Formats: sequence, structure tokens, C-alpha cells
Amino acid sequence: MNTPDEVAKVIAAYDARAGSFNIHELHGAILREVDVGSLPNEHRARYWAAIEAFGFSTHRTPHDGPWKSYFQPRMTFKGVDGTLGCNPDINQATADTIAYWATCAREAKHPVLAARYADLVWDFSKRVTGEAPDIEFARLAIDSYIAALKKDDGEAWGDNRKNVERVLHLAQSVGDGKRVVRAANSIIDYSDRTSEDGKLGTYCYLFELLILPKKTPPLEPDQREAIITRFETLFAKMTTPGAYDAAPRLPQTIGLLLAEYYNREGRDDDRRQTLVEVAKAHERRAGIGDAMAGMHFLNAARQFYTEAGVKGEAERVLRAAQELAPNVKREMTTHTVEFDISKDEKQEILDRIMTNGVEEGLLRWTAQFLPRQKAIRQQKEELDEQFVSRRLFPPTVMDDEGIIAEVSDTQGDPDGPMIYETSRYMQLYTVFMSWCLDHLIQNGLTSEKFVGFVAESPVFEESRLPLIRRGIEAHINGDYTQAIHLAIPQIERALVELIHKVGGSSKKPHRSGRGVMQSKSLNDALADEPTRKALGEDLTIYLAATLSHPKGMNIRNLVCHGIMPPEHFTKTHSERVLHTLAALSLLRAKGTQDTERED
Repeated sequence: MNTPDEVAKVIAAYDARAGSFNIHELHGAILREVDVGSLPNEHRARYWAAIEAFGFSTHRTPHDGPWKSYFQPRMTFKGVDGTLGCNPDINQATADTIAYWATCAREAKHPVLAARYADLVWDFSKRVTGEAPDIEFARLAIDSYIAALKKDDGEAWGDNRKNVERVLHLAQSVGDGKRVVRAANSIIDYSDRTSEDGKLGTYCYLFELLILPKKTPPLEPDQREAIITRFETLFAKMTTPGAYDAAPRLPQTIGLLLAEYYNREGRDDDRRQTLVEVAKAHERRAGIGDAMAGMHFLNAARQFYTEAGVKGEAERVLRAAQELAPNVKREMTTHTVEFDISKDEKQEILDRIMTNGVEEGLLRWTAQFLPRQKAIRQQKEELDEQFVSRRLFPPTVMDDEGIIAEVSDTQGDPDGPMIYETSRYMQLYTVFMSWCLDHLIQNGLTSEKFVGFVAESPVFEESRLPLIRRGIEAHINGDYTQAIHLAIPQIERALVELIHKVGGSSKKPHRSGRGVMQSKSLNDALADEPTRKALGEDLTIYLAATLSHPKGMNIRNLVCHGIMPPEHFTKTHSERVLHTLAALSLLRAKGTQDTERED
């Protein structure tokens, strides 16, 4: 396979360069010379091999991408049949492609080209040909990456930021000790020549690659000490008041690297002080700009003080954030989403809920408005793909006293993101749920019939039914405060008793630790694995999103702890509580959870 003339001409110009360059520059230069779409089919294979040698990306991807390889497609997409498509696609490569890249690797004069060709052969040979590549290509790639680093004074930093990791990984993966040392030295040299204090990516890799890993390169003691001292000096400079107050992310990044190192070395005091300085940096930033930004930076400061074990400072910052809350509320803007639905469309929904009478209508109402996690996940994926900002700027949940939850923080809270998404999803159907319940009540749904529906479930004790009836009557009569206060404890009691019914204990030791026992709570029930299994994912997440999680509506916790504002004891909240009550009673007949739902 020969390189097409017009492609060879462009490559030759780059091969003769004295300085360095980014691979994507070469790829773009070739595409400007060649109209790939007009090529005859018989020529496409050799053009593909010549052009796409520089088209693969080296960005990090979840689970190592579609090919479990270092090189990745520039883009992926779904075809009309739902299959995953890649551009470029290594499945277009053949044994001739690998042989062509191998020849180019041996003949290239510029180390950037030699490294790319050799690494392609090393990374893709097994996948394309079924045979392992010769070790020659790993060594050639390592040596060429090192030479390319020496040529670059920062103009090709975009590629070489990834190449410093790749060259060290290659040398370690083939067990070549001498090349590991040479790679480490080239990384240190490259950072010394190209780093800038305000650009974290130009030097943080030193710590990440050469200091923190369990298996680090065999550095000389003075090299290791020099790197650590460099970061400690830079951290001290960045945490000096007035130096980097507007950019706490910089000292935070360096500080967390140092804190991890200190923790591993058993230097607890140094770790604690480092986290405190990071917290102070966020506090200083909180004093710059609007109240909303201040709230976020104070929340970050509180988290770092907490991690440092300085509870008094964490409490102080939390109080400061609460005092900012009224200003934040004034700064926030309201966004309204409107949709139109005709009277005929509304009536159609109401007619469907009553298709077979009130009793079946209650069952339909309960099942149809129970959020399905499969649908919510699909919606989330579609929105994340459509709106990149959802991924770049994860939401936070606030109340009148400040930030109460960061949705992206899943440490110890794996359900959190889906609870948040479920809560948002529920809002879309609130008005429909309200219309349908009102229609059922207007057409003969009484508290007796509602209780009869609930009573069919073994989850609810007979002795609790009179209290449930009074709660439903209160809702029908418009006393939503009473309805909420009566219904929530009955839901909690049923869930706690469910722990016992599935083989666990509904009691737990009191925190006094003196042989005193207490009843478990709704939160305990929703964290109990056998109980979660009995409820199923849809009902577990729904109950948490409605009743007990700060990333959701959290109605139970707000009511039981006296936090719910009086103006929130509304018809909407009462309807939601009654719906969770009815949804929990679906455990009597598992099949009814699959009843068709209004969309």
C-alpha cells in the first residue's frame, strides 16, 4: 500500500519540520488537500489508512471506549438501526493497513510521526490481524515520544499533555526499566520547560504520574524531593491572601494532590492544614461577586473544613452561608415552562381514568403516575446528549437557608442523581395527577373506597386504617395540613413493618448504647436491601424522592422536623403523599404496577 501523492506531499512537509506540532494540525492539512467524498471506492482503503492514521483521538473515554484501546474514534453516533457508529472506525482497517503503518513508523524522520505510526501498530495489531505486534513498535513509540517531548517548547502541548502519560504507561507495560527511567526524566524536563503556574494542566501530571501512584518510576531522591518541594512552594504562594483569591480552583487542585500524598505518608497534621488552607481560599472567593457565587464557595469551604476535621470552622461557614440565603433568593430568577392542552385532550385523559369505574380508576391513577426508572434514565441520557451544560454544570438543591445538596456528589449516596431526576420528572405530571384524582373524587371516590383499596395490601396493619381514612377525608374536605400529618406516619409505619415482614428487624440500638432499643425509621427501611428488593427500584426511588431525600421533595423529613413552611401544606403536596400511600399498597398485587400509564 502506497501513500497517495497529495497526502504524501503534506506528510513530507511535516516530516521535515524542525519543531514540534499537534497531530490534529496534520490531519486538518491533509483534509484540506483531499476531497474524501469524491474518491472512487477502489481508492478509499489506501486513502483511509493514510489520512486516518492522524484522525484517531486519544481523549479519555468511559470503559476505554468501544474498542478497549488507547486510540479512540473522534466521534461516535447511533445509526438509524440503533447500532453504534464510529468515525474513524478501526473496523475499516485490514492487515495491509497495519503493514502500511509499520513501514511508515520505520521510515518517518520526525518523532511525532514515528510515535503515532508505531503506537497505532502496537495498539491495533491484535484487533485487526489477530496477531500480537512486535515489541519493536512499543520501543519505537517510547523512544519517539521521548524525542518529541524534547522537540516541543509548548506549541504542541495539546498532544504532549497526553503523551507524557502514554510514554510512561508504555514503558511500564512492557517492563523496560531503562526506558521507564528515560520516560520519567523526559516528563520532568518537559514540565520544567513548558509549565505555567496559572495553567494546572502544564505541571500537575508530575505529581499524578511520578509521586502518587503505588507503582512509581524509580526516581532519584533529589528528583522526588524537588517535585514535592515545588508543589508545596506553589501551594503556599497560591494560598497567600490576595494572590489567587479569585481562582480557588488552582490552590484546591494542588492542595488535594498534596493532601493525598500527606495522607499516604501518615503526615496527618500537614494533610489537615492543607485542607484548611483550601477552605480559606474558598472563603476569600466567597467575598467576591454576587451572593449566589458566595453561597457556592462557602459550601465548598464548609466541605473542606469538615474533611479536615475542623468542625467549629465548618459550623461557622455554614452559618455564614445561611445568612447569605435571603440575598441569594432575591437574586434568583424564575423560569416558567408553558404548555397548552385543549379541553378535549383533558377530557380524554379523565375519561380514560374512569374507563371501568372508580375502583379501577384509583388503581389506574396509582400505577400510571408511579415514575418508571427506565423511562427517566432514557430521558436523562437524551437531555444530557442534547444539552452539554447539564453535564458541565451539575445542579445544586437549595432551600431558604442555603445549599442542601449537590446532585453530582454521590459519595455514600448512589441513589441521589436518580432521586433528583425522578423529582423533576414527577413535576411534569403533577397537574395531570391532580386532575385525575379530583375527577375520581367527583365521580364517587370516597375515603371508604380509598381505604378499601389500601387495605388489600398486607403492608398496612388493620389498626392503622382508621387513621388513614381520616387523612383521606381531610384531603377530600380541603384540610391538606391534617391530611399530610396523618398520612405520612402511616406510610413510615408500613415501611418499617415491611423490614420485619421480609426477614429483618424493625428495631435498632439507641445511640446511648446502653441496651436501649428504638424503632427504625423510613430512611432505615429505604436503605435496607431486602426491603428495597421487595419494593422494587421504581417504588424505592419514588418513595425516597417524595418523602425522605434532600435531592427530592423530602416531604416527610421537612414535616416531621418542623421545617416545612406553612405555605407548603398545599393540595399538591397532599396529593403527592396520598399517591405514595396508594403506590405502597400496590405490593398486594405486583402485576398492577405494569398498568398502562397516561403520558
